[in-house]
Amino acid sequence: MNLFENKENGLLKLIFKVQRPWIKDSRIKPFGKASKYPSGYSFPSGHATHAAAIFGGVGLWIKKHSLIASIVLFAGIILTMFSRNYLGYHTLLDVVAAVVASFIMMFIASKIEDWTDADIKRDL
Repeated sequence: MNLFENKENGLLKLIFKVQRPWIKDSRIKPFGKASKYPSGYSFPSGHATHAAAIFGGVGLWIKKHSLIASIVLFAGIILTMFSRNYLGYHTLLDVVAAVVASFIMMFIASKIEDWTDADIKRDL
């Protein structure tokens, strides 16, 4: 697996090197042809990372305008996590870690943005 193949969490996948669930336990039968064409490591889930970053980012931004829309977006994260488990592509740890990592990165990015905004305001 190339470090840049999965840009959002490729480094974590290479650090932890967690095999796909059906490789670790032959009783798990993933949906479709995934077991014939495994693509890289399992931990953390790229789909859950994307869902948390996109749905979570927009959900946090829009909550001041529409609580219902925010709830729907956060439900999208939960459904994505569930689907990755249900289809047998990831474990619960894979998807939870992906969402946590995404929210940590969003938190850090928001703090950097606040810091730079405050610095710009001081210079004016």
